[in-house]
Amino acid sequence: MTFNESMKAIRVSDNTILSMPTSHGAVEVHVYLAQFRAHPASLVSVPYSPDNLRTLGLSSSESATKHPSKWIVPPFPLLRNAFSKGGPFVRGGKLDGERWSEEDTNILVSDVIVYRPDLCSFVPSKFDEAIKTGTPRTEIDRSAWDLEVWVKTVCTREAVGNERDRLPVAWTLSPVGHLDLWLEQYRCYHLGLPLPTELSYPEEDISFNQPLIANTDTGLRTRTIELDESNSQLAGQHSMTVNSVIDSPLEQAITATGMDANGYIWEGLLSHWAQQHHGNLTIDASAENSTITGDRKIITELRHWLTKLATNSDAVAEAIKNAQADGIEFDN
Repeated sequence: MTFNESMKAIRVSDNTILSMPTSHGAVEVHVYLAQFRAHPASLVSVPYSPDNLRTLGLSSSESATKHPSKWIVPPFPLLRNAFSKGGPFVRGGKLDGERWSEEDTNILVSDVIVYRPDLCSFVPSKFDEAIKTGTPRTEIDRSAWDLEVWVKTVCTREAVGNERDRLPVAWTLSPVGHLDLWLEQYRCYHLGLPLPTELSYPEEDISFNQPLIANTDTGLRTRTIELDESNSQLAGQHSMTVNSVIDSPLEQAITATGMDANGYIWEGLLSHWAQQHHGNLTIDASAENSTITGDRKIITELRHWLTKLATNSDAVAEAIKNAQADGIEFDN
């Protein structure tokens, strides 16, 4: 994870999307409740998503076979000082779609709680060794766990019946360093590496406006940055530069269509995507790469489309053909 005093403080609000910069890209973090009951913490989760898995150095296919959870790290209370100036988060927007629900969750109130990457869940440490790696969640005996459910605000009662099968949320206040550790444990678990018990501080800091660079195995390279006040009316928007790595499978797929894998081929594909989805966006191209600028939501959607496109050579050829059919002229 990357930390720097120049990073701005974030005003936490309900249903917020944050980005946690790392040396391999950004992990998306969701904040569900700005004020977590009576405590000075926010309820936070790290969603199980292709982008988050990719940032951790994993593929969806590798991880999906090990657990079906929708979270890499399920909701847990994170201390609010993690959102202060110099903290690890960059604000990314508002959370749309599915929300965390109290009715799907109970409170794990054991004194010592262990995060298990194989379960994607928190468990009491005194029962940890009794749960073998890879045990299905439905087969775990929770009869002796100290579990409670919310009634209203800070009021709770003991969980009974089927309530004990809900996903446990850790009733603890957690420093951001634990989130770093849990993400590294998750990554190491799926790579078959020993699980670390602590993390060291980053060797070097990365500033708030440091570009986030991501590469796919097929050779797609994207570089995304949030524009600051020095960019005048574009301040606050996101700019993404796209190119393909030399001699990569992606470059070969483009070359097989009779086109050169340069910045102008990407300009044509980006222009066609923009026409189909959001109208005209700002696009600049050169022989080396192409850059598109827009708000965060649009750039995120585009990056998802590009990443999916880059995994399939037939899809690349079809995208070029469709763009030409709709009047896009490739300057090749």
